[in-house]
Amino acid sequence: MADPTNILGKIGKKVGEELKGFRTTSDSTYATQVSLGNTDGQVSINSSAIVSLGNAIISLGNSSGQDYVTKVSLNNYKTGINVFTDLAATRAEIGDLTVTGTTTTLNTQTVVVEDNIIEVNLKSDGSESAQTGGIQINRGESPASVTETLGNGIANFNATPSGGFLHTISWLQDGNDPSTDTVTFNVVNTQPTGSEVDSHIGKLQAGENYITNSSGATLVFDFDTKGNLLSIDTFEQIGAGSSVRRIIGFNHVGGVEDKATIIWDDNTGQSMFKFGLGSSDADIKVKDVNASGIVAVSSGTSLTINGIDIGDFSEFAAGVSLGKTV
Repeated sequence: MADPTNILGKIGKKVGEELKGFRTTSDSTYATQVSLGNTDGQVSINSSAIVSLGNAIISLGNSSGQDYVTKVSLNNYKTGINVFTDLAATRAEIGDLTVTGTTTTLNTQTVVVEDNIIEVNLKSDGSESAQTGGIQINRGESPASVTETLGNGIANFNATPSGGFLHTISWLQDGNDPSTDTVTFNVVNTQPTGSEVDSHIGKLQAGENYITNSSGATLVFDFDTKGNLLSIDTFEQIGAGSSVRRIIGFNHVGGVEDKATIIWDDNTGQSMFKFGLGSSDADIKVKDVNASGIVAVSSGTSLTINGIDIGDFSEFAAGVSLGKTV
């Protein structure tokens, strides 16, 4: 068929070419009834995965303070505009790590450091934080002294341990006749195992585990933040109210932390290392000492070998004079 020569013929040919091209591309580029049907089957098969992914996206979006996670919101964490308030991981590899705050806690048994120099007492501007700096080694805590105070009307308080746990607690209450005035609490489970043992504080089981036949009261134990027992009370429900009675109180005094220290001290004006245990100085024990400079002993003290003072030059001169006259 010859090409049209008039205007309408040329327009008609152009429209026909465009319709042909649209049909060809629509089969592969645009959705058709057949392609939508295939997609519907895939959506049905993967519906659970799509829901799971959607929930994850919403969760991440909420964590960034936005409705949904975007490239911008994720980049905010990367650049530090947004920060995580709490981050937990079982393993992490980090290039450069900067920790800000007041306390860094490591709950590990062994810390391995490849660096050959550890620097402390360094401020962000390069200056010193203080005129002293060093290492402290925790040596536990010295025992505290404990005083006991019985509650009003309480006497002859007694606690009986057995098998590593406290089984019986008894006292005289509002009288002195053991046959009528004794109150006794016995623990229900005398051989705790598993998680029951883990829930104990020292030798005590939970207060509600101790029962008495003389009343419907239960024992209440109060502890401080260090786990020291502060008091034992009885608690009894009476109608809509309750009654609490102090049986015995404990006052803990002392318990000072004992730390060994290796400190570089500039405060003395002599710039020296100091070794200490608690509030006192510590002895230094070494196998060999090679001194290339001056070995000095501070004023008022002396250098000893096997408990014998070395002395000074004046004593040496006096000894020489004495030897010459003998």
